[in-house]
Amino acid sequence: MRMLIFLFFICFSVNGMAQEPLSMNQYLRWVALEHPAIKEAKQRWLQSQNLLLMAKGNFDPSLNFAMNRKKFDGKNYYTISENQLNIPTRWGMKFKAGYDFTSGSFLNPLDVKPLNGQALLGMDIPLLQGLLFDEYRLILREAELNMSIQKIGLEQVENDVLLDAAKAYLDWYVSYQQRDVQNQALILAKNRLKDMVTSFLEGDKPTIDTVEVYVNVLTRESSLFEVTLDYTLATQEMGNYLWQNDQPVNPENYFPLATSELDPIIENSSEVWIEKTLSGNLDLMILRLTGNQYQLERKWALEQFKPNLNLQFNALATGRSFNQEFDVRSDNFLLENNYKLGLRARIPILYRKERGKLQLIDNKMKEWEYKTMDKTQYWTTKAKQYFSAFEVLDAQVRNLQNQTNQLNALLDAEKIKFAAGESSVFLLNTREQKNLEIAMKFIKIKGDWLKSYYTLLWTSGQLSK
Repeated sequence: MRMLIFLFFICFSVNGMAQEPLSMNQYLRWVALEHPAIKEAKQRWLQSQNLLLMAKGNFDPSLNFAMNRKKFDGKNYYTISENQLNIPTRWGMKFKAGYDFTSGSFLNPLDVKPLNGQALLGMDIPLLQGLLFDEYRLILREAELNMSIQKIGLEQVENDVLLDAAKAYLDWYVSYQQRDVQNQALILAKNRLKDMVTSFLEGDKPTIDTVEVYVNVLTRESSLFEVTLDYTLATQEMGNYLWQNDQPVNPENYFPLATSELDPIIENSSEVWIEKTLSGNLDLMILRLTGNQYQLERKWALEQFKPNLNLQFNALATGRSFNQEFDVRSDNFLLENNYKLGLRARIPILYRKERGKLQLIDNKMKEWEYKTMDKTQYWTTKAKQYFSAFEVLDAQVRNLQNQTNQLNALLDAEKIKFAAGESSVFLLNTREQKNLEIAMKFIKIKGDWLKSYYTLLWTSGQLSK
């Protein structure tokens, strides 16, 4: 009796509250939008955007101002004022424009400027190393690649979370359907027990038939307890994936809704899924971008074998403006007069640092190639295995559906024979129990079939799309 009361309490507590239907598509969209693990991964992607902005900052123009003055014992020893606008570019060259002013009795001759100051226009050009590729361009490209990797990483986390969430939903859906089937079977057994007791009291049925039906009621009550526990645990598991406004949502407010996404139609070819996996698998996509990173590092390592040769050229004006410096007919034309030219060179003798760095990157790239080969084969095999499992389960689903139809026909015939007095309670219960077993098995295999389908989507990176 206590078991019956407990069963009634569970059924009432689950079914009595106002529940809303929740389909698989609604649920997965909800998880993708609200789950903390996905939000965490999104923050890493946003951080990569911040790093890209920082990398672009290496090419920001800057204003520079410096002033030094010394006065002592009533004398102006020196006043030196330097003002410049520096403009780096993504092509390796740097441009600058400035105005310098100096005065004083004890100036270094190198610092002396015209009385009205001196404007300048200049550039700094790497002639060999850094002309085609330099460290700042490396940092920028690495930041762009890192943002792409973090974007795929976000999709990867979303893909993983959605697979776990889909499996949790399917366990919830299966246990809900099985509980409903067992509940209907129990109601049928109880109704038959009432009819059997009435027939027994009227002298139409023997005592053993009443016992037979009563034992069947007890068996189905026990089975209902089992599936009710499964449903309760599956409902609690759903609580790991239902969030709203950064707070967990009670999954008992919902019940699973069977819609078209639980009857998917897919390409019936392992080659198709292998191709989708190799092109869309997020693990392989991250590996490809990692290879691009190594290519960038190798490009910079090769660039460092070039001698470091930088040319600096400044056109100098008398005062704040250039009057004759750009006039080829003038004696002060900037290529003949009024300029400052500098050349800096650095050439390593042994190149041991550069050779070691290049060899290190080559070894890393070889390691990456082996890892790519291994992962490609791994995911190819996984795609084959998952599709094989899907095909077998698909055949099982069709087989069980056919069995269900045939067993229903046999059960209907048995009911007619029983009503005509040509069958026994034992045979009728046996038919019903077989139908019940097949119905429960069909629901479970259908759930496994759907899990294999969502696993195929996960393998090819489609769950997060």
